[in-house]
Amino acid sequence: MKLLVCLVVLASLVAGAVSWANPVAGSILAALDPNWTDIASGPTADPGRSTGLAWGDFDGDGDDDLYLVKDGPSGPNVLLMNDGSGTFSVCDVPLLADTGKGLASSWGDFDNDGDLDLFLANQDGGNRVFRNDGAGGTCWLFSEVTSADLALNLESVAAEWVDVDHDGSLEIYVSNRDAANQLMSSDNGFLDQVPSELSFPGASQGVAWCDYDLDMDPDLFLVSETDEDFLFTQDNASGFGEQIWTSVISGQGCSWGDFDNDGDFDVYVTFWGQNDMLWENLGSAQFQPVANSGLDLKGFGQAAAWGDYDNDGFLDLFVANSYGTNWLFKNLGGTGQFSSVVDIGGLAVDRSIGGAWSDVDLDGDLDLYICNYLENNKLLRNDGPAAGNWLQVDARGFSGGTKSNRAALGAIIKVEAGALTMWRSIGGSTGYGSQGSLVQHFGLGAATIVDKVTVYWPFDLGNGAHSPSIITGVAINQRLLVEEQDNPLSGVPGADPSRLFTLGDCYPNPFNPRTTLEFSLKGEASVDLRVYDVSGNLVKVLVEGRSFSAGDHRVAWTGRDESGGRVPAGVYLYRFASGGREEIRRVVMVK
Repeated sequence: MKLLVCLVVLASLVAGAVSWANPVAGSILAALDPNWTDIASGPTADPGRSTGLAWGDFDGDGDDDLYLVKDGPSGPNVLLMNDGSGTFSVCDVPLLADTGKGLASSWGDFDNDGDLDLFLANQDGGNRVFRNDGAGGTCWLFSEVTSADLALNLESVAAEWVDVDHDGSLEIYVSNRDAANQLMSSDNGFLDQVPSELSFPGASQGVAWCDYDLDMDPDLFLVSETDEDFLFTQDNASGFGEQIWTSVISGQGCSWGDFDNDGDFDVYVTFWGQNDMLWENLGSAQFQPVANSGLDLKGFGQAAAWGDYDNDGFLDLFVANSYGTNWLFKNLGGTGQFSSVVDIGGLAVDRSIGGAWSDVDLDGDLDLYICNYLENNKLLRNDGPAAGNWLQVDARGFSGGTKSNRAALGAIIKVEAGALTMWRSIGGSTGYGSQGSLVQHFGLGAATIVDKVTVYWPFDLGNGAHSPSIITGVAINQRLLVEEQDNPLSGVPGADPSRLFTLGDCYPNPFNPRTTLEFSLKGEASVDLRVYDVSGNLVKVLVEGRSFSAGDHRVAWTGRDESGGRVPAGVYLYRFASGGREEIRRVVMVK
């Protein structure tokens, strides 16, 4: 039996989850590469030395809008409003028309009011934060809330919103090429509070946050232009641990994605003049390069963006190259092998800096925007045919603003459809100057129904517990809106309130050789208590379907598995279930 790490599972449908459909043809089309059409025109084709882009539905109308960052001498940055069907118009917001030397931007709802706010990273002139104040005037209202620490004249090259401490409030992590990196919280007016291990004072480039080890603590991959790359693994109890990645230097960008659908996140790294590298996540903080993947080509890679463009259920990869032809790689069924797709108009351009996926026309397949430094930008519309059906998941944190951040950054989504099980992590970056859609896209292949959608919310309920939303029997070819609930731990709707329980901490923790697990019942109830390892494998059944009276109870675990053998030192999870509720806690066995 498999169990996801450190998550509280609600065995019920999510009350109040709603969806809106966007149907496509019902028949499964042949597994052919789609036709692509460059539909960039007017502002989307702007040739003005573009350096970065960010997709985000800032006006809340259901389709992604685009913020385009440019190198100042060529003209101001521009906010483009999606008018539907792939057409865009300029949204006149003077504040956002920055003329500095911009490189990156990132959307995130830092004030949790339901609309997306914007961060802009500049190589000179200071970084800026713009609060979205809603509709007004000729287009939209924004206010600048830049702090003194943000306005420092640094050479900032990348940035990403993240909820580092999973308290529901966002921080912005800024990668600086000429100074220490910064981490600024929206709670304290964006004053720098970067922990020493994340400061990395020198030649930092692309960054990408992802909970690669599924412990619900966001981890950071950081690429350096003059140093090794680094993986910073967060443990909520002890901060960040540093892992040197590779001795190869000249790194530019990085992007997380579960290319083999095995339930953990892998990372692709682009290099300047070196072979790019795909690293497969083996679990337990171990990675290995994927040999002969077809991806490890030598170029001048910048942004890398994962997206299932052919809807076959496996993530494909786009790589923007600063010199030479861009690359689009088709995933050959999660085997670790990719083929290069070369017959796509718009890829063979020079000096591409950024690229990111979004379903701009809401037709159920991913389209690709490429920003170029010297040539016209490209908006490549995916015209099908696709290999299969699809589902899009729009996850939003609790609207009351007291749980997960409203943009759901850091949430993990699992979609199960027939033989396919796919995972996505909602993040604010593709690793260098680009941000893809926050709405997560899943190709379904030949599946005609989605068996289950699970959204694991990032908010920490205490003691490392997190709550999911679970929806079963979901129709295909639609966009599903899933909202975090007000009180996900109050029990299954209709359950007897007397069955509710309180799960206490175990003690001692860490332990050897024995620990005691405490719980309290409000009424007589049947209890199930099991121990798992961090891979989700069952280790020991402590209680199975046994009835307990109301009151406080204790159960001991002596550190042995089902066969009676001693378990090795490490992290274990115990799952307590009663009255239709489940809750999970972590315990550590030491030598």
